[in-house]
Amino acid sequence: MAGVEKNIIFGNGFKLQPSAAGDIALTNHLATDISFLNITGSPAGVVSANPSSLTFDLSTGNIYRKASATDTTGWVLLNSTPVAAVGAAGTILHSNGTSWVATSNFLVDSNDIMTNTSQPAVLAYVHTPISNVTGDGTAYQVIFDSVPYQQGTNYNSGTGTFTVPVAGLYQVTGMITLTGLSASFTSAELNILSNAGTFSRQLFNPGLIRDSGNNLSIVFSGIDQYAVGNTIYIQITVNGGTKSVGLKPDSFGQYCYLNILKVA
Repeated sequence: MAGVEKNIIFGNGFKLQPSAAGDIALTNHLATDISFLNITGSPAGVVSANPSSLTFDLSTGNIYRKASATDTTGWVLLNSTPVAAVGAAGTILHSNGTSWVATSNFLVDSNDIMTNTSQPAVLAYVHTPISNVTGDGTAYQVIFDSVPYQQGTNYNSGTGTFTVPVAGLYQVTGMITLTGLSASFTSAELNILSNAGTFSRQLFNPGLIRDSGNNLSIVFSGIDQYAVGNTIYIQITVNGGTKSVGLKPDSFGQYCYLNILKVA
């Protein structure tokens, strides 16, 4: 009925009493009122209530509790929900240890497709011809000297070394193409290495499986766990003759390339 106060009565004198604005106060007629109030903005200087009252800031999602006093002072922030801190569409909220903050580089679009431009990743390939680096048993650390993209600054194109910035699992994939082979080169080994040890070893007979132009392409792949500061690099060793084996540079495509991506 219009004009009739609708209260929910509890025992011992308590009742829920809605206001005209829709706020609800838990009222004890024997003591004081404990209110649950919706406001816009900080309650300090805006809402006067009794101790233990709660307010909900509609503009930020923050929740305040009345810790002391009966005037406009004594409010304590219970949480910090960063509604106002949300950035561009697709940002993700995460905890920084004290509050919720929005990501800046990790995004999810309207089709649930993720983009993370902070994830360590690199593609590098051999652009400058490399000649006479192995064949006599010399272990050569491959220098992929051209870098079309890199997320971070972890790969050194002058040394061919990737330095791990964040501990975790890294996927290492790529291919090398040997040049200058002959039947005399009967053994070779391709390794994924780090300063923490050897991750993978591939043994093969390059002289036996080379093409008619005395070239041979070998792919490599692996996932391993690395610590911060570990270095990752590729090493090739060919045996059986003189130091006359090299690596083929790009030509309408990459014959020797390296991909490294942090996957977990």
